[in-house]
Amino acid sequence: AAAFVLKIENEFFQSYGIALAVCGILRLRQYIKLTSSEENIRKQEIAESDERNIAIANKARSWAFYFYAMAAGICVIILEIMGMEEIALGVAMSICALIGFYWISYLIIRKKM
Repeated sequence: AAAFVLKIENEFFQSYGIALAVCGILRLRQYIKLTSSEENIRKQEIAESDERNIAIANKARSWAFYFYAMAAGICVIILEIMGMEEIALGVAMSICALIGFYWISYLIIRKKM
């Protein structure tokens, strides 16, 4: 049984590693394309400093934070019901860490503004 669990874990982490590598390669390709010409660099600088784009990005981050916190909270409840206390604890700790990072960053940003 232990060998089966290790095989599943290895497959999971291997696929996770491959996905991260693919994302890294795609981001590198995107960076090279963006920095290949002055026109692309100028367009990117305008897009990054545009107030509408900044507001959209902030709203998207806010929704992602809220969605993760709610989905992870539901997962904690489901995992506890299923008797998977260790995994539930890990998910709960990730929620706590995320909220902790939020409050720390909030306090730092509030002092700067």
